[in-house]
Amino acid sequence: GLVAYACLQNAAPAVGPVGLTGLRWERALWGANAAFFVAPAPADVSELHRFMKYAACTYGNPHMAAMGLVDPGAAFRPAIETLVARMELHSSADVLTLSWHGAPGGGLYSPGYMLVRDRASAALVLAFRGTLTTGDALTDLHCSFKTVSEASFSGKVHAGMWEAARRVAAQLEAQVSAELQAHPDWELVLTGHSLGAGVASLLALIWTAKNTFPRRKLRCFAYAPPCAMSLHLARRVAAFTTSVVYCNDFVCAWSVGSSRDLLTAARLLALEHGVVDRTYRIVTKQARAQDGSPSCSAMPCGPDPRGAPASTSGRSASSASDADWYTSITSSLHANMQSEKMYPPGRVIWILPRPKDDESCGSEFRRTNRTTGDDASCGANAAYANLCMVDVDNEAFGRLRLSRTMISDHLPGPYEKALRFFDLQQSTHR
Repeated sequence: GLVAYACLQNAAPAVGPVGLTGLRWERALWGANAAFFVAPAPADVSELHRFMKYAACTYGNPHMAAMGLVDPGAAFRPAIETLVARMELHSSADVLTLSWHGAPGGGLYSPGYMLVRDRASAALVLAFRGTLTTGDALTDLHCSFKTVSEASFSGKVHAGMWEAARRVAAQLEAQVSAELQAHPDWELVLTGHSLGAGVASLLALIWTAKNTFPRRKLRCFAYAPPCAMSLHLARRVAAFTTSVVYCNDFVCAWSVGSSRDLLTAARLLALEHGVVDRTYRIVTKQARAQDGSPSCSAMPCGPDPRGAPASTSGRSASSASDADWYTSITSSLHANMQSEKMYPPGRVIWILPRPKDDESCGSEFRRTNRTTGDDASCGANAAYANLCMVDVDNEAFGRLRLSRTMISDHLPGPYEKALRFFDLQQSTHR
């Protein structure tokens, strides 16, 4: 059932306009309804890159070296020395706190974090680390929905990350307030990757709702954000929270609800008569369409590896019936995949592969001489020149998208490298 789901999901363009991700972006992303997405303004990109670098720094030198973000020798240098050099801080005195274990004693609900004076950005930056310890993993797994109400903000949140954000708010409020009073023209920026993104976005909600720092601008940049808020609340915080999703990163669509839906789809497909034959024909047709070969509707599909005879009837009845079956089964699955879900917070910027010959992503992110690469994949070896950035609605992450790069796309390395590429492209167009 899971294999059939993944195959049908990724073969969607061959047999219909919308796949099992089931949402507007598949119909509209490269179609006539281009108004569904826009390329981010160039001014956004340098900030997105800079604050992603802070989020990556929270993992420490050895992990950054392993991801290719710093030279291998940095693994043996002090973390503060690397941080000062990477972010071009005035001195190590601007690193106010660097805690690998969060609250004193670490443990549950205590993600690592750093508090830094960023004089170049006129900002006080509070960056949170993603999952690295057992306590972090247990915080992630406390994934039940918790109903909260903070001033004009109400909805459901990830229970474990909410508890972590609540504790951090109590722990750091006094220190952050003192720093902001010492720099009256600075803003407060919260950032993080993965678990850190979830905690940062919920902390931003708490402090904004309570107006903890009056007359002070507060923004949050969440990279590889987990599904931490209900849909209404996720959209509600867009005024001060920006999320960035890289390609097939599964964490950005992974919640209790989407997991239940995936299991439901797998069970229904496993019970569907003839699902193996149907899926094989659809996937074969898609593969031929991608490599430029004539489609199965116009030529024999070749021998079935399971021994079934090849089709020799041109546009056969089976091809048409496959399309009808696909429409029917996706409609049935969609009707049964209605579990309550969580979503990534705020404005969502999705870094996606640009289809060949597409001209709709905005010229500011386009190169004349594009690097050749695998347009169908966004893994570690994909060419960043073949990517573009689009705004999408939070609801686009209501279905888990199964992909061979769904785990590697979640790592900090691809996020920072892609944003670095866009930042360099922006600089060359100034």
